[in-house]
Amino acid sequence: MTKKLTELVKEVLAKGDTKEGRRELREKREGASKEAASKAAAEAPGDSSGAENVQKVEDGDEEVEGMRAVTRVDPILPALSGAKVLEPAAREAGRLAFGGLVEGRENLAETQLPLFDLGQEGPRVAMLELADARGGPVMARGRGAPLDLRLFVAACVMTPKAAREGRTPLVTSVRELRDFCFPNGWQRNRDWPALRAALGRARDYAIPWVVGTTAGGWWPVAVRFAPGRDAQLDDQVILDVMLPPGCGAGPMIARPELVQLGVTSAPRFRAYIAVHSVAWRPGVTRRRHPRHPDVHLWSSDPANYLVLTRADRRRLAFGAEDKGNRTRAQQDAAWERLPGVKILSRSATSREGRRGWLVVPEAAATAISRAGEEGGRQRFGG
Repeated sequence: MTKKLTELVKEVLAKGDTKEGRRELREKREGASKEAASKAAAEAPGDSSGAENVQKVEDGDEEVEGMRAVTRVDPILPALSGAKVLEPAAREAGRLAFGGLVEGRENLAETQLPLFDLGQEGPRVAMLELADARGGPVMARGRGAPLDLRLFVAACVMTPKAAREGRTPLVTSVRELRDFCFPNGWQRNRDWPALRAALGRARDYAIPWVVGTTAGGWWPVAVRFAPGRDAQLDDQVILDVMLPPGCGAGPMIARPELVQLGVTSAPRFRAYIAVHSVAWRPGVTRRRHPRHPDVHLWSSDPANYLVLTRADRRRLAFGAEDKGNRTRAQQDAAWERLPGVKILSRSATSREGRRGWLVVPEAAATAISRAGEEGGRQRFGG
């Protein structure tokens, strides 16, 4: 997977939707999936124990390499840094190469993702946009986030970051999915059938694409294997996870806080993901330590962090298509008192003149606060 994007796009267009073209691209896809698994085994010390994380998975009459799920308490969210919006021609080229014809594709620039809306303004959270674009439910009728959304987020954070560059079988278990989706315990006879049904529905959620007269779809998460009604906790569940290129790295979050929000409030679950994703801007808010290059520090300049307008907060917490008649108090409640999150200002103004809230992870708030205290001591001779 060393070809440039333009070469890959030209190849897709040249091959077209022919039998030979599909066969050749399918072979490249399969090779890319194996390469992604091998890459993850070699480069995943922060997620697991390297080669020990690779597991053979049966695929019909042959075996393919899958990756064991990451269950660490501080997983890394998939995030795209600096995602921009391109002109339609560039978006179309990216969509052709990123669509279902070339599933095991090379790393395309995040600016060429097909899911970004040209007319949308404000901070982008690709993980939430991806969840919404695939057509899954955004809000639940009762408490908590929809089980389908929790399952999608679980698959994203459980995928080792080095295995997020191609379609990779993710090997997890009923127990691990239970712990993520039902952290306060479950009633097996009620909750396993619900979880199993949600696994089955994952195939219903896809982002459509069209090449010529052939329509298809991109499934970010699909089920390769799930046990039956009598499943035991240690039985395997195998998911096919295919995330956008460039989303291997992202912000580190607290898994216990994330899963608890998932069972209490869908807007707060989404807002928690959004705060960490919006604040994570490599080279701007996250910078290497001058003497320890492996250490990254939060920026102490509040102007480097993005301001969330009221429209931003509603879109991120309730989804872009939300039509509910929500009061300002209801919208604000999604962002207030989030665990590990600090509201620095409710009337901040960005460099671009956008007004709204400045909400950051507590670690970033601490860096900003310390810089302010040091500046005060310098000004007053402390």
